[in-house]
Amino acid sequence: MAREPLFSEPLYKHAENTCKSAISSGAASTNTYVNNKKLVIAVKYTNDAYWDVLNYDFIEGKPYTKQQIDGGDHVAVISESLKKDYFGDDLLLLENILKQTMCNIMWQAL
Repeated sequence: MAREPLFSEPLYKHAENTCKSAISSGAASTNTYVNNKKLVIAVKYTNDAYWDVLNYDFIEGKPYTKQQIDGGDHVAVISESLKKDYFGDDLLLLENILKQTMCNIMWQAL
């Protein structure tokens, strides 16, 4: 089942002389706990062009695509520091989460 679009595409789609438009929501925070340690995670929704327009360098993985967003796939980009704080050195845990949730996780340097 496809999700409703997060952004109103007609507002930016026809801007003259625009090759790509990066769109993001405001940042919100959520809490998670790893080994009884509270982590505050900033969450922001973006469109697929966001990563190209802002020219992020990905350390591993790649940005998600429009097809993944339109298909309602569970995708995320996380920072290298969140990867270390959340998964530590336990790459087996990271692999298991990816397999169980079918969630694509990529990280980039902020």
